[in-house]
Amino acid sequence: MKKTTILFIIFIFIAGILLVLSSKSNAANINVEQVRLDSQGASIRISSDVRIRSLEMYIQNNSGKYIRFYSASNVNSTEKVYFISQWRLSQDVETLIKIVVGLDNGDEQNVEIKIGKVPQNNFNNSQNGNTSDNNSNNSQNGNSSQNNSNSNQSGNNSQNNSSTSNSSNNGQNGNSSQSNSNSNNQERSISLNKTSLTLDLTNNKKERLTAEVTSSNSSANLIWSTSNSKVAKVDSNGNVTAVGTGTATVTVKANNNLSAKCSVTVRANSEAIEILFVGNSKTFMNYIPRKVQALAKSAGYTVNVTSATIAAKSLDYISENKKNIIQEKAYDYVIMQERTDTYLNEYNTFLNGANNVKKLVRSKNPNAELFVRQTWVRKNSSSSDKKKAYNNAVMVAEKIGAKLIYDGRAFDRCMTRYQNIILFELNDNVHQSESGAYLSACAIYRAVFDKSPVGLNYKASLTKTNAKKLQSIANYVYNANN
Repeated sequence: MKKTTILFIIFIFIAGILLVLSSKSNAANINVEQVRLDSQGASIRISSDVRIRSLEMYIQNNSGKYIRFYSASNVNSTEKVYFISQWRLSQDVETLIKIVVGLDNGDEQNVEIKIGKVPQNNFNNSQNGNTSDNNSNNSQNGNSSQNNSNSNQSGNNSQNNSSTSNSSNNGQNGNSSQSNSNSNNQERSISLNKTSLTLDLTNNKKERLTAEVTSSNSSANLIWSTSNSKVAKVDSNGNVTAVGTGTATVTVKANNNLSAKCSVTVRANSEAIEILFVGNSKTFMNYIPRKVQALAKSAGYTVNVTSATIAAKSLDYISENKKNIIQEKAYDYVIMQERTDTYLNEYNTFLNGANNVKKLVRSKNPNAELFVRQTWVRKNSSSSDKKKAYNNAVMVAEKIGAKLIYDGRAFDRCMTRYQNIILFELNDNVHQSESGAYLSACAIYRAVFDKSPVGLNYKASLTKTNAKKLQSIANYVYNANN
């Protein structure tokens, strides 16, 4: 080998190392620090040597799941201070906050910070009773007794597993049965992991509901009940068991009477789940319904899919011209997708069409669950157009009592993170490619079945690696918006 060739190879090698070092040195320095912590909450300062474009903040709940509680798309600053209210934080353990920082240079970085325990205020509330300076005791209509969470009530109480001493005691009228009691709870909200549930009397007789309580304490008294014990019963742990065919409502209540409900349908056997897709080419191009069916099959579900679609038409038009299909069956789930320009500029038409579909579907099955797709706009749409379209989808979903499917936001995230995955057809800025259809199907599966698509074997014609990436994106975006 000639001397000049060896020198050239050495030169290329050194240049490569210098390029890598240079790129690392150009990475933005992001700093997050806690600048305040008191009984009202905490303040954190986020700073960067590159202008911050956007921020997303996620909080880790008791089950380890990250829930998004803040999002800003137009920060336009190198430093911001944000206040986090005490009710989001814990008095018992440090709270982990994850922050996704979008920068003007196109980079995106994840940073984490642990917020310290929120100091407790020792204050007392008294209503028509005596006040004590210790342990925040509450008394209503009489004197309070404070040993092992015992309550004085006009009636009998059964409280199991109560081991907390020096607790708040309430004097109230009425009978109740509670388990796993802890005191000093100040619940802010309560929600269930599912708002609807389908069981049968053969293969799928039992499923557990889990309640998430936003509270100043780590646990709370939960009381479970069913509206029809001949259809479904529920135990103190949220386990719902099918008893007979029909419908029932399972309710969970917390200490302060906040409640959440789940509609339960019990069938005689494992009938196929019927899903209706209403939309246009953003539904039928590259067979999104069939991909949803295949994903569900790989998860063990039996699903039939039906499509009421017309190219380039709105829900309003389709509801009039495909009425026979929309009313053909008692569908379990209905997926609505609007025309692109209607998403953007014709909110009233969008709402009218969605309402028409709802009326037709509910005439056959009053319990049919409705979904509105928050679909992508166009490949190179401005952030303002996306925001407008997405917000219109949110408002329509709220008006008709539907849930959202976040396939548009999944597209946005994929185009930012994996530019090598082509989501649109060649020379087409609107319609989904095979990969785009698969990502949309994963987003639909995640919302409809309330289960992660990550790990499902069906990958269409994609590589295993790309299929896993798209499954993960659909799951991440859903979790971030719920």
